[in-house]
Amino acid sequence: MYYQSNIRNKIKRYAIIIMPIIGVMTIAVMLGVIWYWEIYGRELYFYQEIVVLNQDINRGTIITEDMLTNQKIEANFLINQVIKDKNTILKLEAKQFIPKSAQLHPNFFEKTDLSTGGNTYIVRIPNEWLYSVPNTLRRKDHVLFYQINEHKFGELNKVLEASQEAEDNSIQTYLPEQTENLKETVSNRLLETTVAYVKDGVNREVITVSAQDRIDGSSVIAEVMVFLRPEQLQSLEQVVNDGGKFIIMYDEGGN
Repeated sequence: MYYQSNIRNKIKRYAIIIMPIIGVMTIAVMLGVIWYWEIYGRELYFYQEIVVLNQDINRGTIITEDMLTNQKIEANFLINQVIKDKNTILKLEAKQFIPKSAQLHPNFFEKTDLSTGGNTYIVRIPNEWLYSVPNTLRRKDHVLFYQINEHKFGELNKVLEASQEAEDNSIQTYLPEQTENLKETVSNRLLETTVAYVKDGVNREVITVSAQDRIDGSSVIAEVMVFLRPEQLQSLEQVVNDGGKFIIMYDEGGN
C-alpha cells in the first residue's frame, strides 16, 4: 500500500509540473496554426494569382512586360476568363481605358492590326496639306478625307473660330461640337482610310489621358500618318497641286 501511495504522489507531483507545460505547448501550437492559416493557408487554399496592371493605361496603349505585375485575389471574386498568364496579353493593344490593379479580361485587348498588306503603305500627311483635323483624332480611327478648295477657306475660318490654332509645327484642330457645321460647309468626300499614328512635335504618340473624354489628349497633334494605296496618295497630291487642302472627319458612327 505504501508503495502504491508513493507512486500516486509522484504522478501528482509530475502532473503539477507537466500539465501546465502541455497547456502552454497546446496554446502555442494553436496560435501557430492560426498564424500559418492567416499568413499562408488562406492564400494557398482560397486565393489565386492573376496578372494586373501596375499603372492606368489608355485606349491604344501597347502592353509591355514592365506594365504588368502579379496579384493574389480571393477566388470567389475572380471574373470569368481572368488573365493569369502575362504572355497572353503582351504586345496586344488596349481597347479601352483600364485602371491600375483591375482584373483583366481577354476582351480588353486586341492585336495592334497596324501592319500593311498588299500595296497599302503608311504615309505621313504633310501638315500643309491639312486644313484641320479633329482634336480627338487617335490611332486606328476610321476617317474620311474631305477636299477643301480655296474658295471655301473664308467660310471655313468662320466655322473654326473656336478651334485650336496651329502653333509651331502642330496642326489646326477642331472641336467635336463643330463637326456638324463643317459637314454643312464641305461636301467633296475624297477617300476613306484608317489612321496609323497621331504624334506630337517630339514624335510621341498622342493618347487620351482621361478615362471618359477623348478631348483630354496628352499633347498637341503635330503629325498624322494614315494607310494609303498609291492611287489614293496620287489623288491627294493632285488636290494639293490644284491649291486645295483637306479636312479629316470621322467616318459615320466613328469616334
